[in-house]
Amino acid sequence: MPNSSKKIVAGGRILAIGLAVVSVVSIGLLGYEVRREVALLDSARSDNIQWTLSQIEVEFLDYTIILADTNQAENNDLVQLRREFDVFYSRISTVNQGQLFAGLRQEDKFANRLETVNQFLSDSAKVLDASDQDLVSALPMLRSTTDDVRADVRALANSGLGYFAVLADQQRREFSTALTRLAAIVAGLVFVLSALIIYLNRLNIYTKQRRSEALEANERINTIISTSLDGVIVADIQGNILEFNKAAEEIFGHLAQDVKGKNIGKIIVPPHLRGGHDAGMKRMQENGEKRVVGKGRVQLKAIRKNNEVFPVELAIQTAITQGGELFIAFLRDISEKVAAEAELVSARDKALAGEKAKGDFLAVMSHEIRTPLNGLLGNLSLLKDTKIGKQQRDYVDNMETSGQLLLSHVTDVLDITRYDSGSLEQNLRPMELGPFIQGLLDTQAGTAARQGIKLNWSWVGEPIETLNSDPELLQPILLNLIGNAVKFTKGGTVNIELEQVGGTAHRAILEIRVIDTGAGIAADNLEAIFDDFVTGDISLNRAAGGTGLGLGIAKRYAQALEGSLLAESTPGKGSTFRFKAPFTVVPTPKVALQEHTHDTISALNILVIEDNEINRQVVREMLARMGHCVTEALNGEEGVAVAHNALFDLIFMDITMPIMDGREATRTIRAGNGKSANTTIIALTANVVEADRLSFLEDGMDDILSKPISKSKLAEVIASRVPADTLSNINRDQVAELKDLLGETAYNATIAKFQSEAVQFFNNLAESDGQDLADSAHKFAGSAAMLGAVQLHSTLKTLENAAKERASATIMQIKQALPAIWERTQFALGLR
Repeated sequence: MPNSSKKIVAGGRILAIGLAVVSVVSIGLLGYEVRREVALLDSARSDNIQWTLSQIEVEFLDYTIILADTNQAENNDLVQLRREFDVFYSRISTVNQGQLFAGLRQEDKFANRLETVNQFLSDSAKVLDASDQDLVSALPMLRSTTDDVRADVRALANSGLGYFAVLADQQRREFSTALTRLAAIVAGLVFVLSALIIYLNRLNIYTKQRRSEALEANERINTIISTSLDGVIVADIQGNILEFNKAAEEIFGHLAQDVKGKNIGKIIVPPHLRGGHDAGMKRMQENGEKRVVGKGRVQLKAIRKNNEVFPVELAIQTAITQGGELFIAFLRDISEKVAAEAELVSARDKALAGEKAKGDFLAVMSHEIRTPLNGLLGNLSLLKDTKIGKQQRDYVDNMETSGQLLLSHVTDVLDITRYDSGSLEQNLRPMELGPFIQGLLDTQAGTAARQGIKLNWSWVGEPIETLNSDPELLQPILLNLIGNAVKFTKGGTVNIELEQVGGTAHRAILEIRVIDTGAGIAADNLEAIFDDFVTGDISLNRAAGGTGLGLGIAKRYAQALEGSLLAESTPGKGSTFRFKAPFTVVPTPKVALQEHTHDTISALNILVIEDNEINRQVVREMLARMGHCVTEALNGEEGVAVAHNALFDLIFMDITMPIMDGREATRTIRAGNGKSANTTIIALTANVVEADRLSFLEDGMDDILSKPISKSKLAEVIASRVPADTLSNINRDQVAELKDLLGETAYNATIAKFQSEAVQFFNNLAESDGQDLADSAHKFAGSAAMLGAVQLHSTLKTLENAAKERASATIMQIKQALPAIWERTQFALGLR
């Protein structure tokens, strides 16, 4: 019988016993009360009391008669008088003191009359206790007082009749109440017993039903166990096998009749694991500790009859029975599963190895293709700055165009690989939409003019000035759409419309539509234009060119920005491409950025660490033509040593180098205490994988410049990464004017004197204070001003004023900054 049924039956029995006990106790108590009331009714207590009260009047009359007949002082008469008085007195004393009359004495009328009689007895007793002569003299007075109290004595004798009538009524009511309660309890008991009989009858029916269900469930369980694909083994607390189903027979090769009663450890546990199994069973038997039981499925080793060890999944649960605790083990042979998992792991490892090889190939191809392209395009850029003929310039332009086209194709393929590998991530930063769109149109302005196309852009609705986005993702999308519109339109218009189509003031959904009046796209080709290597009609493809990767990349980038890219077109009338994505609106006002040109940037001391001679030459020549002083290192180890011994304004660091690569070199520079430990480091890399870019920044690099490198890129990164005070530390016009005025010889002598003055100043700087420091700073500042050392002059003037005001904190801060400013000044003046 299931535990729930047993609990219900046990509960019914307890309830029946409880009700029976309560009923018996209640009936017993009420029976006792009824018997007590009956006994009270059967007693003659009230008759005795009434007789006593009646005797009071009789004895009073006897006393009165004797008193009336006594006329002389004869001995016998007086004795008889006194005897009758004593009898009456004794009767009244019984009423005064008897427990039976306690209730009567509580009645006011009875008490008042009794008090009158008591007073009479007290007064009469004094006379009767006197001498015979005095008694005879007082007889008239006694007769008078006796007559006065006669009515009270009669009323006293009769007062018990009314009292005991009320008392009898009260006893009858109490008896009736007791009988009523007894009847109610008996009725309630009958009802409860009837309900209990009904309940027990239903319980009996329920128990039979549950028993039938239990038998059916037991039959089903036995059927399930016998037909289960998992092996089911039941054992007792000693580990002896009680049940061994058909699946267990097939798994282990034993017959159930052969293993029942045997220890489970000797049947299914491999020899090398039996020690642990026996220890676990011992713990469980001694203190109930269970490490596997109830813990879900665990994977273990088991042994078949033929001594083959194989893996199984095992789950053990317990059941408490009258015979003790049982253990039910569910086992499954997972040999095939383990083998399949091993194959999957092997396949996964091979796939990961393939992905790593793919990533390595991507990195190598990125480096190996972009590195020579960097040298090619860089040298072409340098060649264009030399004096060459028109024909040679045309050749150079054609070569540069082909190189840029080749770079574009390589970038397209690498971008697809980056997206498909999941390494394409957003790098959000504020950007102004207006200048951004206008810049894109400017790049297509020449082609549009040659094809007679009008390029326009405008806002539909309220404009958004600044938003957060990734220009490196947004630019290829729009540039591709605008470029395609220009490419396939002849003598028409290309309009770019921007509109906020949803979202909020802080998170806007922006739609950018590129609308052209070109040839349009056939409906059959419209859905396929975003596929890779799809270019549309062959003749159109030949006329326009292209690899067919542009729109595929644009759609991938749109998805990376959490947006979408759709196309609508009518052949012969034009096409509309809709790019829609959410953007965070930046509410800050526009900040005018300082523009740096090659003419205004002063000479910087720059370290270039690059192992490729051609690339090193390209970077060196570009920087030199910008007017910067360049120091070269051939590998990371050499670059670390140079950076440790000298202060540089900027370091360009190649990544892939022999001996020590750029990442390790950067970490070493940052971790050391060299002069350039805090200098801005820009990575020069052909690797375009975003994960690698992030790792470069984690190594301590400040920015990344992708190859191929151009003068414009170099100028942009220098302007954005070098502090403004570093970029304007020398007035180059003043230096040139001083050279022209003094001549080369006198200028060099002045420079030498300036250096000597600087050596003296810095030798005394640590100990100088107060007016001495102000005087030496004033003198050195004058020399710096004469030679156009703007930053050095400004810093020295600040030091002079601080020394005069004895501002110790400012003085200490400037003393710490001056050596670095002086070293940059030396590089700018060509002294280092």
